Parts: sequence; structure tokens; C-alpha cells
Amino acid sequence: GYRDYDGQVRAKAIYGSNAATPGHSNHGWALAVDVGIFSFYGVEYAWMDQNAARFGWRNPDWARPGGRGPTESWHWEFWGVAT
Repeated sequence: GYRDYDGQVRAKAIYGSNAATPGHSNHGWALAVDVGIFSFYGVEYAWMDQNAARFGWRNPDWARPGGRGPTESWHWEFWGVAT
């Protein structure tokens, strides 16, 4: 999930434009995590989709099928918890 700065540099070297510029990644700010969910159609994703928002997390629209980015069922971002 979390990528320290060195991990961000490695990700940028491997993934090029599909990775954030090191120092600008939500992963580095601990505002995004990648979890072990590799399908939008399993019970794990369904549970996260139904429950993660209670804890301030969501799979952003761009990462969902039909979104503007690559589909990433594993990518979740912290948006905060409504009070």
C-alpha cells in the first residue's frame, strides 16, 4: 500500500507516465493505498465498496470500470469521514 519516496522513484522508473511524479503521489502522503483486491466482481471488492466510505476511503471514479484512467480495483483513496 504505502510507497516511501524511494518506492515512488522505482514506480516512476517502471511505470513511466502511469505513475505519479515522486513527491506528488497520494501513496507517499498516505492518502492512497493499494490493497490485494484484483477484481471488481468478488466479495472483497463488494465489501470494500459497501463499507470503506464509513472509514473515509473510496475507490475513485477514475479507477472504476468506465472511468477516465486505468481500472484499478485495488486502489483506494482517503477522502475523510463526514461528521
